[in-house]
Amino acid sequence: AWVAIYYGFRIEHFTEPFGLNRWEFHPVVMFVVTTIWIVAITNAMNLLDGLDGLATGVGAIVGLTLTYICWESGQTFGYMVGLALVGALLGFLPFNFSPAQLFLGDTGALLTGFSLSILALEGYAKATLLTFVVPILALAVPIIDTGLSIVRRALRGRPIFDPDRAHIHHRMLESSGTHRDAVLSIYFLTACFCVIAVSFTRLDGPAAVLFLGLVVILTIRLLRNLGFLSTEDPGS
Repeated sequence: AWVAIYYGFRIEHFTEPFGLNRWEFHPVVMFVVTTIWIVAITNAMNLLDGLDGLATGVGAIVGLTLTYICWESGQTFGYMVGLALVGALLGFLPFNFSPAQLFLGDTGALLTGFSLSILALEGYAKATLLTFVVPILALAVPIIDTGLSIVRRALRGRPIFDPDRAHIHHRMLESSGTHRDAVLSIYFLTACFCVIAVSFTRLDGPAAVLFLGLVVILTIRLLRNLGFLSTEDPGS
């Protein structure tokens, strides 16, 4: 993360959506916020890698979305690297999908997460505070899974890196009954968030705030209906 920051991948400022006042981050704040972003997304993809083909397919869907956003904002480096990443993931997916013959492992999952975090920073236009919501929405599934895992383990008084079987993919596997159905369901969920993320790039001001509020409310309702907000550990 620090090497990436050194070479210019930074969250340096934002412009609030209504008054258009520009707020510059103090270098220390910039350093801390950017480091947390890169490390969090890198590890989120690793935590998501619990079913055959899951992290690979989700990474390809998110990567394609972030690549499009980079292309739309004129970030040549971003969409060239994004195309390479998406091509590699799609080429690997047939061998990684259930029943898998090859596996990402920690190295592949962490590399995918790191690459996506950098793509998000590259596509982030640093225009308004709401602009950074776009990559957050695109990466919603791994971010939500990681956030729920941290809260769940903290409430139980367990270390946040302790494994359990309450991740989104585990609960989807229990509800769908088959490995492939669970993975395809999460692909669909990821694609929905990515479509919302792309749609969000067309909005600004009050409309963007209203749209974001609706997305948050619907996401919470979806998580509750699917049982993801339950504190019970299915594996306990």
